[in-house]
Amino acid sequence: MAFVWERAAELIIEGCGWGDDVRPGPGAISGQMRLIRDGERRWLGITGSPYHGAVVLYGGVIAADGSYGAPLANSGDGGVYGLDGPALVTATRALWQRLDDLDPSGDR
Repeated sequence: MAFVWERAAELIIEGCGWGDDVRPGPGAISGQMRLIRDGERRWLGITGSPYHGAVVLYGGVIAADGSYGAPLANSGDGGVYGLDGPALVTATRALWQRLDDLDPSGDR
C-alpha cells in the first residue's frame, strides 16, 4: 500500500501533466516526498497524514549550484483533505503562482 504522500504525488503529476518532466528528489524529511522540476528549478514537498487525511504542499527553488532552498510557500492552513486529485492540482498551481510572485524575474 502506498503512503498518502506517494499517492498524492501520483495525482499531482498526472493532473498537472508533468509526466517525464518531474523526478523524485533527495533530502525529503521522513513522512514527506519531494518532487523536482528541473526545467523550472523548483521542488515540491508533499506531506500527508494517514490519520487526519490532510495533504500539505511546500515549495521552494533550486539554486544555480543545485542546492535546494528552504520552503518559500505552502498550500495554506490545513492543506488539502483527502486524496482529491483536482484539489491537489489546484493547490499545486496556487503554490507555483506564489513562488512566481516571490520571484517574478525567474532568477534562481
